[in-house]
Order: sequence, then C-alpha cells, then structure tokens
Amino acid sequence: MANAMPPTMKRLLPFVGLCLLGGGAFASAEEPTETILQSRSKQFVIAVGGSSVLFDSSFKYLNKETGNGFFLDPEGQLDLPERQEVPMLTMLVTLGDRHFLSIGATKFRRDSALLDVENIDLGNFEVTDASLDVWINSNDFDISYGYRLFADDHIRILGKVGIYALDLDAGIRAEGEWFINDHPDSGIYEQARSLVAPLPLLGVQFNFYVNRRWALSTSVEAMYLPVGDITGRALRSRIHTRYAFGRTVGIVFGINYFTMHVSDQNELKKYDINYGYDGVFAGLIFAF
Repeated sequence: MANAMPPTMKRLLPFVGLCLLGGGAFASAEEPTETILQSRSKQFVIAVGGSSVLFDSSFKYLNKETGNGFFLDPEGQLDLPERQEVPMLTMLVTLGDRHFLSIGATKFRRDSALLDVENIDLGNFEVTDASLDVWINSNDFDISYGYRLFADDHIRILGKVGIYALDLDAGIRAEGEWFINDHPDSGIYEQARSLVAPLPLLGVQFNFYVNRRWALSTSVEAMYLPVGDITGRALRSRIHTRYAFGRTVGIVFGINYFTMHVSDQNELKKYDINYGYDGVFAGLIFAF
C-alpha cells in the first residue's frame, strides 16, 4: 500500500477548512456559556454515525514446502466493489479533569461470489473456469485511556494509550478448473485464515475550539504487535469538524484514513493480509 495521503483526504481538506472559517457565521451572539464541546459536567459522550469509504486490500498465501501460493487483489483483479457504507460507534467517558476513556467499534463485510470466472492469473494459482468466492471481513474494537497533556481557551492536546482488537476473516474458494504451477487440476480449492489480534495502541489528538459551537479535531494512532506467528501493524488518522447545537446534541463530520498489514506464518504456511480504506464520515453527538 502506498503511504501517500489518499485522494479522498486531498479533496476534502479544503472543504474542512472552509467549514472552520465559516463557523463564526453560524454562532449567534446569544450563545450559551457552555456547550457539548467544552462541557466538563458531561460524563458520557456518544457519537453514532456512518462512514462511506474506499477500500484497498490484498490477500497473499504461500505454502513454504511446495512453493505454491497466490496473490489476490480483490479490487483490481476481481472488480470487488471498492466503496462501502459502514456504521460507526464511539463513546467517550470523562473520568476526571484530565482523564478520559474512549471506546470505538466498526464492522466491515467485504465478500463477493463471482460465477464463471475465466483466465485469472494469481501467480502459482491460475483460474481457468470456476466459480470464485472471496471475502475479507473484520470486526474492529478499540478501547483507550486519554490524558490531557495541554489545555487553554482554544487548544486541548490529548495523549492516548490502549488496545485495538482486530477480528479478521479472509479467504478464497474456487470450484471448477485451474492450474497450479502449470499443472491442471479441478474440484474445490480453498484457503482461508481467521484470527483475533489485539494490538497495543498509541496516539495523540489535537482539538482546536474555534468558538463555543465549532471545533476541529485531528488524531493519529499507531498500532503494532509481534507475538508468536502473527505480526500486525496499523495506522489510523482522522480530521473532523464538530458543531454543537447546545449542551446535549451536536453533529460531527470529517475524513478518515486507515491502513493495516497482518503477517501470519508458521513452518508450513504464510499469510499476508493488507487492508485499508479512506473516506468520509458523519454522525450525531449526544452528551449525558
């Protein structure tokens, strides 16, 4: 995967900037002295919404004994739909003047049944005439502790440490005719891998309060874990704008970017899974 900023983020950065510059025009002179964005009396903040994202994924398998394997690019080779709408849920719990607890969850389902596939070259594995099922599905959950490193009337900087848990299921199933290392074969061929990987999370979040109603937030979080046969690493970043209608309800919208690589290998087999997306998201904020 490329490490450059994805096209979606480049297109939307000017839009986010215009929203911030225009924030003062929406804030009336009779603003309340405290809103959902700056309230310290609220113990729970929940954001419920969805994200429209573009995916970039790949799945690689290698049999170390025979040298057989394949490399699959679902979006490029199989025309798996790149765009998907995904529900998102985030909760923030205030534990004190400087301490916070953040919980988030997302669910991705990416699968496709392609009938009558012909002449697809996946490396050592070449499909000539078969039905093909492909899937890369995941349930993502993270919980992190945040500490306020700096604060004044307009700026708050938070440090974060926690756990990002990935429940991943990826695989390919072909039924028909194919070649393995130029040798013809037929029947059912399947390779799949399911795993649960808890990755330590470190991050920082920067909040800038334009006024009592408008705020801009940016965050960067890195995850990495080498344990046993599994090595996982991921990077997540977000830029979003928040607007508070009052003390209890607000809206949030912005852009996000996520990239992940998981390598799972033993003496006989190796799986490499790349999984990433970028896109826009929007939702409602409720404070209690």
